[in-house]
Amino acid sequence: MQRYHDERLKYADLDNKRAVIRILRELYNKGLITPRSGNVSFVSTDVDILKKYGKVIWITPKGTPKILVKEQDLVPVTIDGIVLSDSVPSTELPMHLLCYQRTNAKALVHAHSPYSLLAAELGLLSEDNLKRYYETKYLIGSPVAIVDRFEPGSEELAMHVSEALIKSNVAVLIGHGVVAKGETPWIALDRVEVLESLAKILVIKELFNGIRSR
Repeated sequence: MQRYHDERLKYADLDNKRAVIRILRELYNKGLITPRSGNVSFVSTDVDILKKYGKVIWITPKGTPKILVKEQDLVPVTIDGIVLSDSVPSTELPMHLLCYQRTNAKALVHAHSPYSLLAAELGLLSEDNLKRYYETKYLIGSPVAIVDRFEPGSEELAMHVSEALIKSNVAVLIGHGVVAKGETPWIALDRVEVLESLAKILVIKELFNGIRSR
């Protein structure tokens, strides 16, 4: 178990910590992450923590299989990147921090959604396609941003994803995964799952259209 720099961190944000653990299980059970892929974070709403450290985020740890992560494993990090415990945060910390610095996100879910990735590479995630389906029209609420290939954990990736999420609620990272922002971790998860559901429909539709045209 990690040791916090401040004992109050152990008891802070318990509801959202529990939500993150349930979300990780949900992502894994639906095939949207593998044991060591993906990450989730949220902004602390604890008044005492805010007063002492300013904005603090909680993020999944590096190296721990996601299905084994517990509430006490989530790592607290200040918005300036100071880790407030002896644990190591996800390698995607730079991306999460820059998104929180540059956007209105309160939570981020990063998954490796297979159909969303395939639909993006096939050019199927157009604004028109999103608007045709009510769930994506209302739950995503903005065009899906497409981000080119950049090395995971890199500053380049962080810069491009944060730029994309200034105007969009969801970004697809070509060859990598999906990042969704939300007012809560559950809203961010909802956006990841809704996009994956639509992407599956679009890919299957594309396949049948190809068969019919032969």
